[in-house]
Amino acid sequence: MLNSKLLNWWYGSQFKGLHIKLNQLSRLPIRRIDFTDPAEKSAHDEIVKMVEEMLDLQKQRQQAEAAKEDARFALQKRIQALDKEIDARVYRLYRLTEEEKKIVEG
Repeated sequence: MLNSKLLNWWYGSQFKGLHIKLNQLSRLPIRRIDFTDPAEKSAHDEIVKMVEEMLDLQKQRQQAEAAKEDARFALQKRIQALDKEIDARVYRLYRLTEEEKKIVEG
């Protein structure tokens, strides 16, 4: 959640500067997941799975960059697509309207 466009937009609009101080973290609108609700648990689990895939892809891309392999370009495209999908799922989790998504996307 902390790396989503939604929360990046939110804390950029709330705080001055590039860094959030520790005492400001409690003000972040982190949505609590109701793990007894199958739909919410499923949404959470899907996002977690995607984040794990993202971490793996980032690692692969770094290795490909270091070796100057052609795969780095395909990996970067997959990372960008996955990042977009994660943001879309976060928007659904927070129940953003199309108008609100446009604001966040800039």
